[in-house]
Amino acid sequence: MWKLTFCPGFKVFSAVFFIAIIQIVVYIIELAHTKSSGLKALNENFFLGPQLWTLQEMGMRMPY
Repeated sequence: MWKLTFCPGFKVFSAVFFIAIIQIVVYIIELAHTKSSGLKALNENFFLGPQLWTLQEMGMRMPY
């Protein structure tokens, strides 16, 4: 019912579905990487965000 109400054209083999799956997998990898170092997995300053050093190790760019 939710699918028909909010996104009737959504299909499992669509590009949006694959992008969402990739984002979820990367997020889980970031949390696992942070947790394996012995620190808290979530950042206290950002809601549901991993630690900043984890993001930097995984390729985040710091804008100046």
